[in-house]
Amino acid sequence: MASAAAARAQAGHRPSGRRVSAPLSLAALPATEGAKLPAVYERATQALAECTRIDECKDWADKAEALASYARQSKDDALRKMADRIQARAIRRCGELLLQMEAAQGRRTDKLHDGADTKLTRTQVAREAGLSERQKVTALRVASVPQPEFEAAVESESPPTVTRLAEQGKQAKPKPLHDLEGIDPALYPRATELQGKRGFLLTGKQECLYNIGMEKALKLESLQRAVAIAGGQVALAKAIGLKQGHIWWWLNKTKQASPGYVLAIEEATGVSKHDLRPDIFGPDPNRADLQPNPILERREVAA
Repeated sequence: MASAAAARAQAGHRPSGRRVSAPLSLAALPATEGAKLPAVYERATQALAECTRIDECKDWADKAEALASYARQSKDDALRKMADRIQARAIRRCGELLLQMEAAQGRRTDKLHDGADTKLTRTQVAREAGLSERQKVTALRVASVPQPEFEAAVESESPPTVTRLAEQGKQAKPKPLHDLEGIDPALYPRATELQGKRGFLLTGKQECLYNIGMEKALKLESLQRAVAIAGGQVALAKAIGLKQGHIWWWLNKTKQASPGYVLAIEEATGVSKHDLRPDIFGPDPNRADLQPNPILERREVAA
């Protein structure tokens, strides 16, 4: 229970019936009109660095955002930059305090019973401090920006917005490494090239298969080409000793020529048997662009 109380205290949870005055507030700073802004900013920076409550840091961020909006309307560029810097530092401090909390790892809080661990998660602490889910994520991302980069950006002539800082703090997930199973990586560009030309698929076990859609399209296109060369379905059927209904059935139902008539079609029309039924006769040996890659020729049977 002590850990939960400490977390609530850091979030800014106040017991009912008691009013705790916040020691930090933008309102406590001297009026900006006629004040020396560098001195004001230095005091604000120091106060935020020492702030230990998330709700107070959020209060600083909200008031700094309002002050920046007023400065833009009044075209006070110096005041706007100071307010932007204070807002960025307040948001970062929120994130730093949240990072001290344990992130929930799929724990079900609805199953907690009396005497069970009631330690508050990062999300619960942020919620009690008045932060929305989006504000929590933004604060964590801003806090993830390396300190030197953050200082350089905030103290630049044109301080970035909190949104830009959050984008900078995004941690890119490393791409998973793939086991090449002893294959030379230099061969993969060639394999990729042949995938587009011939339609091969490469599986994790290096099993070489035709791309079924590409193969079907090749067989149907070749049959249609043979019909056109012969002068129509009737003419092709007569040339190979069949009736027109057989040709129609191939074109509209099976989408391929019957294996027993492929050689007769090739002799009658000149359309290669390798194009009519590549699944049976294989690729055309006279077409270099359709020759298989050594990688794709390897067939390994799964254990």
